[in-house]
Amino acid sequence: MSTEVIPEVKNTHEVHIRRGVLINDDPQRRCYNGCYFKSHIEWGEWEHWMDMPTEEHAERAARIFARDTQELKVVPKVSEELL
Repeated sequence: MSTEVIPEVKNTHEVHIRRGVLINDDPQRRCYNGCYFKSHIEWGEWEHWMDMPTEEHAERAARIFARDTQELKVVPKVSEELL
């Protein structure tokens, strides 16, 4: 049985997310098979979503989880020593 200690990995980047809501702009409120006749997306505020150990990991997560109704961005993490 090994007693080897695994070093803790510091997270250096954050992934932030903002979600969009699809708004029906059609005055008659038409919807065909779940699709609006006329619509737009209203975006919410950016919020912290997850921490990642490297920029490459964060960029990969942002690409994997990107959707039409949500945007993701990678931000360098602010060190606690600076606060």
